[in-house]
Amino acid sequence: MIVQVTELRVFDTFKEVYQDILFKDFDCEGWTMKEMIEGTYEICSPKQEKQWGALAIMIKARS
Repeated sequence: MIVQVTELRVFDTFKEVYQDILFKDFDCEGWTMKEMIEGTYEICSPKQEKQWGALAIMIKARS
């Protein structure tokens, strides 16, 4: 699949990401904020979050 990056959004925390972007856009509709953050911390630690912040990369499929 080829995609096009349409936007980069910079945040201080993952919670800010999840407050700004709908869970369904992550294919996580029905999840709680706690589940979203805990799942993210399995990939990126709170220490890394504090050091680097969070980046949301918005994409769309290209034909």
